[in-house]
Amino acid sequence: MFQGRGWKTKMISQRNPRKNRQAGAALIVIIAAMTVVAILGAGMLGLFSSSIFSELFINNREKAYYLAQSGRQYAAMTINNLPAGDREAIDKALNGDLDDGTKGTGTTYILSDGSKFHLRSTTDDRRSYVESTGIVNEGTALETKQKIMFTVESKRFALDVFGVESVQLTNGAIIDSYDSSVGPYNAASNRSQKAVVRTNGTADGSINVVYKATTPCQIGGDAICGPCGPNLEYCDPNEDYGVINAVSLNPAIILITGTRTSASTTQAYSEVLAPGACTSFYTCGSLLGDTVTVKIKGTNYTYRRMTGSGTATDPHTLATGVYRTNYFYFNGRTLTINGNVTLIVTEVFTNDGSLITSTGDVNMINASHIYIAPNATLDLYVLRTATFGQNCRINPPCRAGATATPCADGLPQTPATALRFLGITTTELFFNSQETYGGVSAPGASASFTAGSHFFGTVSARTIAMTGGGIHVDKAFSGTGGGTGAGNIVY
Repeated sequence: MFQGRGWKTKMISQRNPRKNRQAGAALIVIIAAMTVVAILGAGMLGLFSSSIFSELFINNREKAYYLAQSGRQYAAMTINNLPAGDREAIDKALNGDLDDGTKGTGTTYILSDGSKFHLRSTTDDRRSYVESTGIVNEGTALETKQKIMFTVESKRFALDVFGVESVQLTNGAIIDSYDSSVGPYNAASNRSQKAVVRTNGTADGSINVVYKATTPCQIGGDAICGPCGPNLEYCDPNEDYGVINAVSLNPAIILITGTRTSASTTQAYSEVLAPGACTSFYTCGSLLGDTVTVKIKGTNYTYRRMTGSGTATDPHTLATGVYRTNYFYFNGRTLTINGNVTLIVTEVFTNDGSLITSTGDVNMINASHIYIAPNATLDLYVLRTATFGQNCRINPPCRAGATATPCADGLPQTPATALRFLGITTTELFFNSQETYGGVSAPGASASFTAGSHFFGTVSARTIAMTGGGIHVDKAFSGTGGGTGAGNIVY
């Protein structure tokens, strides 16, 4: 993005329906820059043939299109400046939604010459769907509009590794990175970019990388702690045994390969919303699993348990839809996702409010797998404990073995972005000696990784504890926020 020398544009921002007239310098820069691009792109030939610089050499349709693109840039900037995944804040800012939940009709931004762009948005837990309309000569015979529709991915999965309170590495644990758009993970050849490990913590050991001569830990990238204050009055990121504790007793063993810094502000984030009782964004969905009856204090209670037996109510394949169960238990079974699926694993309580054992849990053991077909996705929402045990493979690029293009089954590889784990403050995630490709968005939960566990993607949790194993940040994942590139439909 650039701005021509001496270019000044007076902006007036008008928000409908509340008529909130405001415009920031960033908005001026965006529209000015996009207008300059339009002038250069459409009027270059004219500039060579004419000295009349008062003519902009762009027709109304082109100008309207670039105004719509200005709206796109502004919408993306607005979303990225708000806390990660805050749906209400995004739609208040872009769609004019009211505090009481009333949907707005969009926001309009007006230039001093009367040209404008109008934004409308609707946001779910994955992305914002935004419509931007550029308008020229409104209300005249020369009125022209150009409209584009695009998506902006949620920031929930854009951070590489984020432990709200702490990130702990012991027993040879490693955090590094790769780019799946370049090729599969290779510790020797595909680590050109640095992983970014971040916490809001400022207490000693908020980022802890333990030295051990036989099994040294390492962050292959940068470590960023919470704000230490302008004069480091709260902490010092470079102090031995301090907020970033990574002291090597062997100069040949580097525990953090990048920089150690303190953030100027805390990393903004939003808690994942707990699903309501078949309301809100998380619809009730289709109930899955066989019915289990338990008697507690003389009262019978029922819940649903998925085991992948292959029956109509307990399938081992899922098509597009929203589903709910109470206990996801796979022992040597495989779940195949063939569409865009949201699976919510929720609790059941007794009449006195006690949690019924195992409800809200995921337990995969003995080489159980989740395979996701190309172009399919899975949002797995766990409210209690999720354990992924030995030899489990969760969303591997290839369903039947070693990574290849195409895979052994003849299908394209499935990206890590196809899988998202969602969790709340009651969620605990355990990755034990398994292989998972996906993203974790659970800033209220704890996430643990043991020896032999390899996670490829991004992780955001309240606490991250690694006792061996590796988190391999997929830059293709974090670079997009966890999803496909934004659409751009012009009509």
